[in-house]
Amino acid sequence: MKYYWPKTIPMLLMDMIPKFIMPRVYMPKNTLASIYDPKKELVCKTLELPWVNNASNKSCIPEDTYIFIKMLPGAGRAYGYFRCAYVKGRTMNPAFNMSTILMHPGDHVDDGTTGHVVDSLGCIIVGSRHVDIENDGVYDMAESKAKLLWMYQNLPDAFYLEITKKAG
Repeated sequence: MKYYWPKTIPMLLMDMIPKFIMPRVYMPKNTLASIYDPKKELVCKTLELPWVNNASNKSCIPEDTYIFIKMLPGAGRAYGYFRCAYVKGRTMNPAFNMSTILMHPGDHVDDGTTGHVVDSLGCIIVGSRHVDIENDGVYDMAESKAKLLWMYQNLPDAFYLEITKKAG
């Protein structure tokens, strides 16, 4: 498999980057998953938009293996986060020469029918657990900011993320 490789990381380090896995469960109004480290230990829960054929701002990203890079806080983001290097069919951010897909905090995603405030336009929201905040039958995310801070402090500067459909 050919990967987009950001210029910020020397090619010699490519084989040294750990691979995390993210098996997904596709729901009508969102996509739920968990991220596991190379030792198969739980890192976090995730919340994404439902699958809508990789439509920008409406869909989660396709199943594939991606490179995520730790990003420093900056203008518009007062917290550290992770940016996906490249997603086929998605917009590239010219300031970073990487995709606009991030791992960041949030509570809700919206398929256009729930009326929730939208916290994601295709990114991956991370947190500690899935909860139904409004008791509307749609899972949301809990303890998101604290989990992202923990990830930023404990995960490597770059990692592969293999996104798959959960078996079973």
